[in-house]
Amino acid sequence: MDRALAFSEIGEQLHLLLNGLDVVYHAQGEYEYADSIVFAALDKLRRGSRQNLAAPATLTDWRPAVHELRLFKSEEEIAVMRRAGEITALAHTRAMQACRPGMFEYQLEGEIHHEFTRHGARYPSYTTIVGGGENGCILHYTETKVSCAKAIWY
Repeated sequence: MDRALAFSEIGEQLHLLLNGLDVVYHAQGEYEYADSIVFAALDKLRRGSRQNLAAPATLTDWRPAVHELRLFKSEEEIAVMRRAGEITALAHTRAMQACRPGMFEYQLEGEIHHEFTRHGARYPSYTTIVGGGENGCILHYTETKVSCAKAIWY
Protein backbone atom coordinates (compact mmCIF):
# COMPACT_ATOMS: atom_id res chain seq x y z
CA MET A 1 0.00 0.00 0.00
CA ASP A 2 1.42 3.31 -1.03
CA ARG A 3 -1.12 5.62 0.50
CA ALA A 4 -4.22 5.81 2.67
CA LEU A 5 -6.98 8.38 2.46
CA ALA A 6 -9.77 9.39 4.77
CA PHE A 7 -13.06 8.07 3.41
CA SER A 8 -14.25 11.65 2.92
CA GLU A 9 -11.27 12.37 0.61
CA ILE A 10 -11.68 9.44 -1.77
CA GLY A 11 -14.20 11.19 -4.00
CA GLU A 12 -11.86 14.16 -4.43
CA GLN A 13 -8.68 12.15 -5.00
CA LEU A 14 -9.68 8.97 -6.82
CA HIS A 15 -9.37 10.39 -10.33
CA LEU A 16 -5.75 11.34 -9.58
CA LEU A 17 -4.99 7.83 -8.37
CA LEU A 18 -6.60 6.24 -11.44
CA ASN A 19 -4.98 8.64 -13.92
CA GLY A 20 -2.88 6.80 -16.49
CA LEU A 21 -3.70 3.29 -15.33
CA ASP A 22 -4.51 0.66 -17.93
CA VAL A 23 -7.05 -1.27 -15.85
CA VAL A 24 -9.32 -0.50 -12.90
CA TYR A 25 -10.57 -3.45 -10.87
CA HIS A 26 -13.98 -2.68 -9.40
CA ALA A 27 -16.93 -4.78 -8.21
CA GLN A 28 -19.61 -2.88 -10.07
CA GLY A 29 -23.04 -3.21 -8.51
CA GLU A 30 -21.72 -4.34 -5.14
CA TYR A 31 -22.10 -0.96 -3.45
CA GLU A 32 -24.01 1.89 -5.06
CA TYR A 33 -21.94 4.51 -3.23
CA ALA A 34 -18.66 3.00 -4.45
CA ASP A 35 -20.04 2.84 -8.00
CA SER A 36 -20.88 6.54 -7.90
CA ILE A 37 -17.38 7.48 -6.72
CA VAL A 38 -15.60 5.28 -9.27
CA PHE A 39 -17.75 6.37 -12.20
CA ALA A 40 -17.44 10.05 -11.25
CA ALA A 41 -13.64 9.67 -11.18
CA LEU A 42 -13.63 7.92 -14.57
CA ASP A 43 -15.86 10.65 -16.06
CA LYS A 44 -13.53 13.31 -14.71
CA LEU A 45 -10.58 11.56 -16.36
CA ARG A 46 -12.38 11.17 -19.69
CA ARG A 47 -13.19 14.90 -19.75
CA GLY A 48 -9.67 15.92 -18.71
CA SER A 49 -7.58 15.04 -21.77
CA ARG A 50 -6.51 18.68 -22.10
CA GLN A 51 -5.13 18.54 -18.58
CA ASN A 52 -3.01 15.44 -19.28
CA LEU A 53 -5.56 13.16 -17.64
CA ALA A 54 -6.11 9.71 -19.11
CA ALA A 55 -8.87 7.31 -18.11
CA PRO A 56 -8.12 3.60 -17.85
CA ALA A 57 -9.19 1.73 -20.97
CA THR A 58 -10.57 -1.24 -19.06
CA LEU A 59 -12.90 -1.61 -16.09
CA THR A 60 -12.68 -5.20 -14.83
CA ASP A 61 -14.58 -7.01 -12.10
CA TRP A 62 -12.05 -8.32 -9.56
CA ARG A 63 -14.42 -10.89 -8.02
CA PRO A 64 -13.88 -13.82 -10.43
CA ALA A 65 -10.10 -13.70 -9.97
CA VAL A 66 -10.36 -13.47 -6.18
CA HIS A 67 -13.00 -16.20 -5.98
CA GLU A 68 -10.73 -18.45 -8.03
CA LEU A 69 -7.87 -17.82 -5.57
CA ARG A 70 -10.12 -18.78 -2.66
CA LEU A 71 -10.47 -22.28 -4.08
CA PHE A 72 -6.78 -23.09 -3.76
CA LYS A 73 -4.62 -22.95 -0.63
CA SER A 74 -0.86 -23.14 -0.26
CA GLU A 75 0.70 -25.47 2.30
CA GLU A 76 1.28 -22.45 4.55
CA GLU A 77 -2.37 -21.38 4.33
CA ILE A 78 -3.52 -24.91 5.10
CA ALA A 79 -1.21 -25.05 8.12
CA VAL A 80 -2.59 -21.74 9.43
CA MET A 81 -6.16 -22.97 8.97
CA ARG A 82 -5.37 -26.21 10.80
CA ARG A 83 -3.80 -24.30 13.68
CA ALA A 84 -6.83 -22.01 13.85
CA GLY A 85 -9.04 -25.09 14.08
CA GLU A 86 -6.89 -26.53 16.88
CA ILE A 87 -7.07 -23.27 18.85
CA THR A 88 -10.83 -23.12 18.31
CA ALA A 89 -11.20 -26.66 19.68
CA LEU A 90 -9.12 -25.72 22.73
CA ALA A 91 -11.30 -22.63 23.29
CA HIS A 92 -14.51 -24.66 23.09
CA THR A 93 -13.10 -27.26 25.48
CA ARG A 94 -12.09 -24.52 27.93
CA ALA A 95 -15.59 -23.03 27.76
CA MET A 96 -17.22 -26.39 28.44
CA GLN A 97 -14.90 -27.04 31.40
CA ALA A 98 -15.37 -23.55 32.87
CA CYS A 99 -19.14 -23.38 32.45
CA ARG A 100 -21.06 -23.31 35.74
CA PRO A 101 -24.65 -22.41 36.62
CA GLY A 102 -24.81 -18.75 37.60
CA MET A 103 -22.00 -17.63 35.30
CA PHE A 104 -22.76 -14.76 33.02
CA GLU A 105 -22.55 -15.35 29.30
CA TYR A 106 -19.83 -12.72 28.97
CA GLN A 107 -17.71 -14.59 31.53
CA LEU A 108 -17.86 -17.70 29.37
CA GLU A 109 -17.09 -15.59 26.32
CA GLY A 110 -14.05 -14.27 28.21
CA GLU A 111 -12.83 -17.82 28.79
CA ILE A 112 -13.05 -18.48 25.06
CA HIS A 113 -11.22 -15.29 24.15
CA HIS A 114 -8.58 -15.98 26.80
CA GLU A 115 -7.82 -19.33 25.19
CA PHE A 116 -7.45 -17.77 21.76
CA THR A 117 -5.04 -15.16 23.11
CA ARG A 118 -3.13 -17.73 25.16
CA HIS A 119 -2.34 -19.66 21.98
CA GLY A 120 -1.26 -16.69 19.90
CA ALA A 121 -4.52 -15.79 18.18
CA ARG A 122 -5.46 -12.17 18.81
CA TYR A 123 -9.16 -12.97 18.38
CA PRO A 124 -11.43 -15.60 16.84
CA SER A 125 -12.15 -15.46 13.12
CA TYR A 126 -15.87 -15.20 13.81
CA THR A 127 -18.08 -13.59 16.43
CA THR A 128 -18.24 -15.66 19.60
CA ILE A 129 -21.77 -16.85 20.35
CA VAL A 130 -22.52 -17.70 23.99
CA GLY A 131 -26.15 -18.06 25.02
CA GLY A 132 -27.57 -19.72 28.09
CA GLY A 133 -31.16 -20.74 28.80
CA GLU A 134 -33.62 -19.16 26.37
CA ASN A 135 -30.73 -17.34 24.68
CA GLY A 136 -29.21 -20.66 23.67
CA CYS A 137 -31.92 -20.99 21.01
CA ILE A 138 -31.27 -17.62 19.35
CA LEU A 139 -29.28 -17.98 16.15
CA HIS A 140 -26.19 -15.73 16.20
CA TYR A 141 -26.97 -14.41 19.70
CA THR A 142 -24.23 -11.99 20.84
CA GLU A 143 -25.63 -9.97 23.75
CA THR A 144 -23.84 -12.06 26.47
CA LYS A 145 -25.31 -10.05 29.35
CA VAL A 146 -27.48 -12.68 31.02
CA SER A 147 -26.67 -15.08 33.83
CA CYS A 148 -26.58 -18.71 32.82
CA ALA A 149 -28.28 -19.66 36.11
CA LYS A 150 -31.45 -20.72 34.32
CA ALA A 151 -29.63 -22.62 31.62
CA ILE A 152 -30.56 -26.20 30.99
CA TRP A 153 -27.40 -28.31 31.08
CA TYR A 154 -27.23 -31.62 29.23
